[in-house]
Amino acid sequence: MSNTQFIETNETVIVTSGSAYIDIDVLACSLALSCLHRLCGRESVACHTGKMNGTIPEYVKVEVNDLFENELPSSGRFKYALVDISNPEYFESFVDHEKIIEIYDHHFGFEKYWKDKLGKFVHIKHVGSCATLIWEKYVKLEKVHQLPESIAKLLYLAIVSNTLNLKAFVTTDRDIEAKIGIEKLGFFKSELITEYYSHIEHQLLNDFKNVLLNDVKTHDWKGEDCFIGQLEMLDSEELIETYFLTGTATKYIQEKYATNEQLWFVVISDINKGYNLIFTEDRKTKRLIERNFSFTFDGNFAKSDRLWMRKEFIRDMS
Repeated sequence: MSNTQFIETNETVIVTSGSAYIDIDVLACSLALSCLHRLCGRESVACHTGKMNGTIPEYVKVEVNDLFENELPSSGRFKYALVDISNPEYFESFVDHEKIIEIYDHHFGFEKYWKDKLGKFVHIKHVGSCATLIWEKYVKLEKVHQLPESIAKLLYLAIVSNTLNLKAFVTTDRDIEAKIGIEKLGFFKSELITEYYSHIEHQLLNDFKNVLLNDVKTHDWKGEDCFIGQLEMLDSEELIETYFLTGTATKYIQEKYATNEQLWFVVISDINKGYNLIFTEDRKTKRLIERNFSFTFDGNFAKSDRLWMRKEFIRDMS
């Protein structure tokens, strides 16, 4: 294996991410990257302590149950590869920052810090999904046809989820090319995306509280913590009527994250309709959103002009 592709090491490479939760992009990237290291002759394992969130269907959880570790192996010498994260504040606590050998991410803010430490082994790029970067690594190393079907499927779904099936503004030509490239492997039936979202929506409607609360991010806005939820569906009508118009969503958010004095909102993506509904009952949050994003609230909802990802809101909050 050429040292121009990976930093050389005889130690086991632990592939991991943040500690808060595991989403479909984190799961796909960590399993695919650890598999790629093994294909290149290196010991590697994916390791995560967080819970899987609502972007991962139950059937996928069952399929991958034995493919990663829930805690760091008890013995051995390790190096670390990070996926879908570059902010050290949120790394898994077991990561030794001085033993990180590579980072793949599509979130910005720490590019210079890591470039200064790791140089060409840092891959922080403007793409919709981190899975796109891992797929491109398989292509570069000519390992595409050794990619297991189960992991190829995860990479594919991660790209779909993180770009709202290529409809989100964050989608790049690289994401489109990666999705097409994986399709050419011939593993998937045409209904895969519909089936994926069908399972996601079933989980959401039947376990709404946990799905909502397990995927909330905190971001500083004007010197205050703002709690931001994210829900993605093909059709959001039933969700809105059942949990948002009834006040249930507000109750859950305020019980766990936000009092009446704190900022919070939920980004609801309706993929079929091609827009978001931004929901909050907090008056100060509404004013900030209207000033910052030029959206207009009608009651507790504002409607976007296109599909936005939560990470876009966080990027542009000023």
